[in-house]
Amino acid sequence: MSDLAQLGKPTTSRRVRRGSLILLAAIATAAVFASVLDATGVTMLRGLPAIVVYGLTESGGPRFVPLVLVVALAVWATDPSLAPSRRRRPAGIALLLLLITLPAAAILNERILKPAVAAPRPSHRRLAAAGIIPNLDAFYRLDHREREPWLRGRLSEAANATAIASLELHPVVLRHWAHETGYSFPSSHAMNAFAAATLLLDGALVNATPRRRRVAGIMLGWAIGVCLSRVLLLVHRPLDVAAGAAAGAGLGALLLLPWWKWSLGRDQKST
Repeated sequence: MSDLAQLGKPTTSRRVRRGSLILLAAIATAAVFASVLDATGVTMLRGLPAIVVYGLTESGGPRFVPLVLVVALAVWATDPSLAPSRRRRPAGIALLLLLITLPAAAILNERILKPAVAAPRPSHRRLAAAGIIPNLDAFYRLDHREREPWLRGRLSEAANATAIASLELHPVVLRHWAHETGYSFPSSHAMNAFAAATLLLDGALVNATPRRRRVAGIMLGWAIGVCLSRVLLLVHRPLDVAAGAAAGAGLGALLLLPWWKWSLGRDQKST
């Protein structure tokens, strides 16, 4: 590669700095807009908006986001400036890390971090205020596997029909509230979404074609949307999604470490 061409190609360290600034801006955007929604009391709990927001929030959930992450990793690993034989090893290592760290991060968050902070969900507070959850502390003292069936039982009791109707929730939102029975901080959905967005953002910066920039922009917008959907559905607070987004960006960076290390070595050899 000529010296002129090498000068025009962003180095790995420069891409990492640029990507970090973009991610920080995206996390800040999610936190600010989530705070505005929370402060103004804007929710999406009824009608068609509730269904749309629920679909968005589910796209960041455990059933869908692994596919998003694998696709993001595939896009990231297909740097057209490199021969396939030269990117197989770092891509394989990143995929292995993906399969190990995602379940580990989910378990760490749900079983250790969330119970340690013990922040009640806004939805549970709303159900407690309506009398559907008589004692919030007692509810959280239940084993995590017992909370959902207990809450579903309370929601099906005829004695609570009036209280449930007063909440004016779309049935899909009510079912979501019954399913989300863990603590609130931090948001796993926000973490999942920003982990995927981080992978795709780095892939776009490796070889910044217009198409890759558009895909990375869409993914960042999607990640921010997932964060806002959690606040709109009253299952998380702004602080929850901001912390989850930051954790997701950190997780994405962890998955990219083998690639960055390899790329830094390539940069040094080419100088």
